[in-house]
Amino acid sequence: MKLKCLRANQSSFHTINFKEGLNIIVGKQASPHNENDGNTYNGVGKSFVLHLIHFCLGSNKIDSFTKNLPDWVFTLEFEVDGKDYFASRNTSEQNRINFCGKDISLKVMRESMLNLCFGISDPPKNMTWNTLFSRFVRRYRSSYSKFDTYIPKESDYSKILNTLYLLGIDTTLIVEKKELREKQTDAKRTENAIKKDPFFKRYYLGENDAELDVADLEYRISELEREISEFKVSNNYHELELEANEKSYKKRY
Repeated sequence: MKLKCLRANQSSFHTINFKEGLNIIVGKQASPHNENDGNTYNGVGKSFVLHLIHFCLGSNKIDSFTKNLPDWVFTLEFEVDGKDYFASRNTSEQNRINFCGKDISLKVMRESMLNLCFGISDPPKNMTWNTLFSRFVRRYRSSYSKFDTYIPKESDYSKILNTLYLLGIDTTLIVEKKELREKQTDAKRTENAIKKDPFFKRYYLGENDAELDVADLEYRISELEREISEFKVSNNYHELELEANEKSYKKRY
């Protein structure tokens, strides 16, 4: 994937044309001789550009954009495998994206980008377009505090899964281990719930014998089946029913 251009529908935004190779955004410090006056390189737009790239490619809603930049439309032009694409997103209608002329939802946009850039159509849980793309474009200050920190509060499992996938390592065992762990946790949760249930608790405490109760239920079932098999309906059942209904009617009226 190669970025080509980032622009907006407002003239106050200076269009960014990405050049071939490495692109660096730099700014001149306001007061280079005073180290304690608070003036830094902040405000040049480095972080803002990173947020805009993510924004155009399907990031979660950014409320500050809606509040401070209403009705701004940002467009990112990029290239994948020699083919040109563009994505436009309105700050006031962030639940939709115009992707190459088609109005689509964020979900569809993320699925499209995941398949387009990584060839993934059926990703495992915790592997998404945003988790993978964030490993190439880190947009948070906290993302630079550690080498393996890309997304705030990302789980260890997600870190391992996404990173190893990008390294070309088979993630089958990782996913299977996660699924087994979840089943184990669910089973433990169910066991604890059963132990706390008044009915099942008697069995755990030894107050009831499950085998005797099962035997008793099986005997009662067989007895009911026998009684049902021996039950016979009288031949004149319908006549007796009509007679009973008639007597009941006369009694009431």
